[in-house]
Amino acid sequence: MRMTREAPGRYRSMKRTATHVAAAAAVAFALAGPVFAQDTGSITPAKVEAARQIVTGSGMDRSFEALVPTFAQRIKQSYVTRPEITKDLDEVLAQLQPTIESKKADLVETAAKILASRMKETDLKAAAAFFSSDAGKAYVAAQPAVLDDLYVAMQDWTGRVFEEAMTQVRAEMAKRGHQL
Repeated sequence: MRMTREAPGRYRSMKRTATHVAAAAAVAFALAGPVFAQDTGSITPAKVEAARQIVTGSGMDRSFEALVPTFAQRIKQSYVTRPEITKDLDEVLAQLQPTIESKKADLVETAAKILASRMKETDLKAAAAFFSSDAGKAYVAAQPAVLDDLYVAMQDWTGRVFEEAMTQVRAEMAKRGHQL
């Protein structure tokens, strides 16, 4: 199914969820990498605080939003064969929502420490200042729409490049006596 900018609301929501999940995956990938790959000095409280400001100011923490609903979905899927408990399970999951939400702070802290381990304090402070500025706030505000548009553009680009590559592969294979 191809989504466009004019897509109905539920497809736009799916695009945003996909975008957020992709962003969360990128963060998770970064978290999985070697944390101390660069020697940028020790991780001081000042570096972590500047990095935390970047994580929240840049909107990176928004990407964590997509993770929380997945917990409830995964738990519900575990019990999908027992429809008689659906109502109670929904109530329990609703009760747990604030607890799960509070755990996002742990991920923000982890992201801040990782960022602090990879950058110098002066650079962290400069980046934090940018995200606190009017230009930085405008950049962050534009990100969701830019990512939505980029998602559509990437689909178009992928289809176009795939077709071009397939045309070239067919032509080259035909030269070698193979019809695809």
